[in-house]
Amino acid sequence: MLKKTVAVAALLAAVATPVLASDHSWRGERERAEHEDRSRCQARPAAERLSMAEVAQKLKEQGYSLRKIEVSHGCYEVKGTDAKGARVKMYVDPATAEIMRRGDRS
Repeated sequence: MLKKTVAVAALLAAVATPVLASDHSWRGERERAEHEDRSRCQARPAAERLSMAEVAQKLKEQGYSLRKIEVSHGCYEVKGTDAKGARVKMYVDPATAEIMRRGDRS
């Protein structure tokens, strides 16, 4: 009976290990991408940065309606809705108004 219990426990551990490792890898990849975005934003000299109003105008031209825009780690963090009415949260390059990361918000 003890041998069966040990065998089942070992089997479960073997099956669970790749699943846990893949989740950790995904989190590490996401954190790495976020760090690169912050580094990119913070590296921009003040003279190259667009004002919040300029960034807002460029995003509105792309069909976004903005609810909130603020500076976060050197990037513009924007909350609003897209052209289809879906709520979004975006991180925008302060010099080009390029959307670096966009996530849907519920």
